[in-house]
Amino acid sequence: MTRKILLLSLTALAALSSPSLFAEEATFETAFTSKGAIPVPSSGKEYPSYFLTPAQLEKCLGDEEQMASIQSYLKKRDALFVQLRKKIDNLNSDIAAVETYFKENPNTKIDDKENFEKRNRMVRKNNALVEDYNKTLEEYDKVQAAYNSDVEEFNSLSRSFEQNCRGKRYYSDDLKALRADQ
Repeated sequence: MTRKILLLSLTALAALSSPSLFAEEATFETAFTSKGAIPVPSSGKEYPSYFLTPAQLEKCLGDEEQMASIQSYLKKRDALFVQLRKKIDNLNSDIAAVETYFKENPNTKIDDKENFEKRNRMVRKNNALVEDYNKTLEEYDKVQAAYNSDVEEFNSLSRSFEQNCRGKRYYSDDLKALRADQ
């Protein structure tokens, strides 16, 4: 039975692809600066389709901030993935060493109490390693699900930002008013 659990765990590990960040790796700097803002003309403000209204500009600034926050979470989870993979690799090595012992010392060779006790210790060690391995895989799965969810959210925000915010014009006083509210 332990063997089946181990094989399922190894299959699960093989199925896990290294998480990839579909979002850009760039560090976020705001796309909205006073340098890029348009001064209010003497004729007053107009908001044609290529200009962001104050509400649209506020949403774009919020989306930028949220993307930066998500990117920070993704970087932290990347570090956790490295730790979990290392632990899984170490457990694999330990389990392989126990399996080697079992192959080199089949049941038929247990003829004295010392060998019998050593084999029992190895069985207990194997069971403990497999249990730890399976728990680590569960943890990896949870972290990966959260990571994937964050990547989906980031990509959704990024697509929306590209479509609704990037390249659009905005007035300097709208930007200044929104920055003052923060």
